[in-house]
Amino acid sequence: MLRVGQFCRYSRINTLITMTGVPALNQQRAGNTQHNSKSGMSGGARPHQQHRQQHAHHPPKPQQAHAPPPSTASTHLSSTTFASIPNLSNASQRALSEVMGFSYMTEPKRKLVQEKTVAFLLPSIEALAHDPPAAGSISVLVLSPTRELASQIAKEADSLLTFHPFKSQVVYGGTNINSERNRMDRGRVDVLVATPGRLIDHLENTNGLVRRFGNLRGLVLDEADQLLEMGFRPAIEKILKFLPATRQTLLFSATMPQSVQSVAGLALRKGYSFIDTVGDEQAQTNSQVTQSWVSVPLDQTFYAVRCILRAAAAVPGHKIICFFTTARLTQYMANLMQESGFPELLEIHSRKSQSAREKASAAFRNASEAIMFTSDVSARGVDYPDVTLVMQVGQPSSKEQYIHRLGRTARAGKTGQGVLILSPFEETFVARELARDVPISQASLPALTPDDLQAVAAGQGRVDLRVKEMAYQAWLGYYNSCKGVFKDKAVLVQTANAFAASMGCDETPALLKKTIGMMGLRGVPGLRIDESGGGGRGGGGRGGGRGGGGRGGGGRGAGGGPYQGQSFGNGGGSENGGGGRGMKRSRSGQGGGRGGGRGGGGGGGRGRSSY
Repeated sequence: MLRVGQFCRYSRINTLITMTGVPALNQQRAGNTQHNSKSGMSGGARPHQQHRQQHAHHPPKPQQAHAPPPSTASTHLSSTTFASIPNLSNASQRALSEVMGFSYMTEPKRKLVQEKTVAFLLPSIEALAHDPPAAGSISVLVLSPTRELASQIAKEADSLLTFHPFKSQVVYGGTNINSERNRMDRGRVDVLVATPGRLIDHLENTNGLVRRFGNLRGLVLDEADQLLEMGFRPAIEKILKFLPATRQTLLFSATMPQSVQSVAGLALRKGYSFIDTVGDEQAQTNSQVTQSWVSVPLDQTFYAVRCILRAAAAVPGHKIICFFTTARLTQYMANLMQESGFPELLEIHSRKSQSAREKASAAFRNASEAIMFTSDVSARGVDYPDVTLVMQVGQPSSKEQYIHRLGRTARAGKTGQGVLILSPFEETFVARELARDVPISQASLPALTPDDLQAVAAGQGRVDLRVKEMAYQAWLGYYNSCKGVFKDKAVLVQTANAFAASMGCDETPALLKKTIGMMGLRGVPGLRIDESGGGGRGGGGRGGGRGGGGRGGGGRGAGGGPYQGQSFGNGGGSENGGGGRGMKRSRSGQGGGRGGGRGGGGGGGRGRSSY
């Protein structure tokens, strides 16, 4: 099988690849090993470019334009114009200049996802402009690990295609798949941007789609390392089986773990070009970001977050992003801070609907002042202008993840701040991962005020118990997976139970036997086991049904279970009374029995707790 491609490693923070020739995506024919390459400029003080390849073709250097007038980093960072690129189509030049505001190329210093995206979209589109495809064919496929990144890539594609006859579309989970099918059936799709799971759904169930990939010219795996970190390797392997062997493949990755190298061997033809814009430089974080970390006892984390938010939000023009380790912890902390004096706070995580995520993202992007709590769905691939502070709560999964999150601030030549909040048992992360080459220093927490203490205490009483329980399980699952943090599982459970108490849980939340087993925590003292199999404990998430114990059973506060008065008791009450007619399945499981409305468990039966 012939695979032709390029593998680009871009700076962990400085992500733009400066292009030096188009079109880079030429349809490859069997037996033809020639392939074009892009070049990169490092984000440090000196240009750096490294190629490792068996067969390489270097495009001619573009003609240099006259030096531009003096400018700041917010305009351009090189003296090379897009107009100077040989054979660049007039339609692309107009789109770059009139729609996207690019006249000069930029070196990889501004860290804007828009610019990194142009690095693979522009040559892809130029290949189509120089050799137009037949209508009905999908010529370029871009795979993205997150919906947010897929959406942004699609927007940039639309901008670049403004004056071309070609069209782009995007498909991802959380939206109506039939609507996507209708859009693809009605219009042409030259560039398709997709998340892996939704694309597989279409490949397996959307009539005629596989045939439209028959003349695919280019495949792009953006954020390849994140695709693998999120467990998409099986999906990528499956997708590759649907695609023609004769194509060009581009992999963009910020890091170079073994998993990425193995996928490169799977997706690319032997002899692919390796282009490194990071090089041997150790400066992986932007010197314009002031970085600090604070250590606080676990039960004081909530107060520390509010204290820092209060101080940062007092600065005019503040835009603050707070990262948390899991979606459920993000949900809990957002609820708590909304109830503790920050009602306009925005939240984005995988447990929110896609429409809610898009609305929050747009609101934060367009706001002059805002606070957003998020999981790692916002760590990469999304540009938010003028972020002044990135707060990270809890130990990141890796040094790379810390750096990616931090990269949301100090963009386009601006300055920013980063604060990492750790508990004492997480302090080794700084010494192990950051101290050697990341300019970060320990700081002390601003003094807590009586208002901080009172607001958090009152807010904890107003956060739904179910949200706390899900946060408890998420906390336990996350730190159970963090190597080297808790070597003793009994200490892990003890610490998790203390965390539950600090959230205001009167008793340690119970977990299903299956959940405990999947975590590898069977027999560990301190865990409470949920023997009900769901039932009155509110299993089933958004399950519909007819209401356990009869239509309309339960109701608000009905039943005598442990959640009496909270829409959860026996009978599977929903938030608004009994579960309505019609069974509705959710990712979290089905309502117990045939009951369980929105958030309410059914009366026993097949109910499952949802986390």
